[in-house]
Amino acid sequence: MTPAKRGKGNEAGTADATHDPAPVERGATMTWAQRLKQLFNINIETCKDCGGPAKIIAYIEEPAAIEKILRHLEHKDAAAATRSPPSRAARLQQTPHRSAG
Repeated sequence: MTPAKRGKGNEAGTADATHDPAPVERGATMTWAQRLKQLFNINIETCKDCGGPAKIIAYIEEPAAIEKILRHLEHKDAAAATRSPPSRAARLQQTPHRSAG
């Protein structure tokens, strides 16, 4: 039997099968990342760009801090949307020139 009381060996006749765990007991083994994936199909453990493993570096719960971050991101998106693409001259200045040789 697996540690989560599922899988091979979990038969109706075993002693553990008669124990009906409370909802708190059933969910205690899941991390919050696993819960997000199960409930909302949000996978925060995998990089959306490369598919590699992602590392969680912060867990923010304070509402004021969350609002400040979201306001910053909204401002950043709005600024990017109103900005026009660089002119051809600006792009040429940014491109490194190769020397012949």
